[in-house]
Amino acid sequence: MIAIVEDDKDIRNLIKLALEKEGFKTVTFSSGEEFLMYPKLSSINLLILDIMLKNLDGFQVLDILRQEGFDFPVLVLTALGEEKDKEKGFNYGADDYLVKPFSIKELVLRVKALLRRISQDKEVYNLGKIKFFPKKALIIDFQGKELFLTPKESKILEIIIKKDIAIKEEILKEVWGSLEYARTLDVHIRRIRQKLESYGIKIITLKGIGYKLKIKEEEDGS
Repeated sequence: MIAIVEDDKDIRNLIKLALEKEGFKTVTFSSGEEFLMYPKLSSINLLILDIMLKNLDGFQVLDILRQEGFDFPVLVLTALGEEKDKEKGFNYGADDYLVKPFSIKELVLRVKALLRRISQDKEVYNLGKIKFFPKKALIIDFQGKELFLTPKESKILEIIIKKDIAIKEEILKEVWGSLEYARTLDVHIRRIRQKLESYGIKIITLKGIGYKLKIKEEEDGS
């Protein structure tokens, strides 16, 4: 989940639409106070934070977050382009800095870069009854049973996990570097499904688009 804290409604909506077009889930806030009261802060994967907020500014929000132990990456947006302001942001715990006016394409690229950085650091995904270790291409279920994936199966599954909707063409480019392996991807998806189905984990095909992960416990609300 990507949180967007920006008091300019037009900019806020522009960022939201651009990120959702890329398949990311977003949640938006018009003030720092509203964001800090959000009950699901622990679900945030990345924060896009405007510095020039009214009342509680972005520096204060960032300081509170870091003091509370929230370590998700923060991309700061600001009209303050001086080096001292950038230094202040980094000192408060910002991970990247974008000066207004900015290109929405550049913002999306920076978001992807930050998410790649944390995904490389992340060693395990908790998926219902299993834990998935992408670097080891390993699944361990709740009974401690180990199940190994091939390197490509592991990469494909990780891509699907990270995206709300994993676009088929993007998977092909990232895993094989070509769009010519569509049938091979279908075979890999079938094999991954066979390995996960007994744990209530489904890979749903979105015709003409790509894939989406569904976990039975989430569907049942349990």
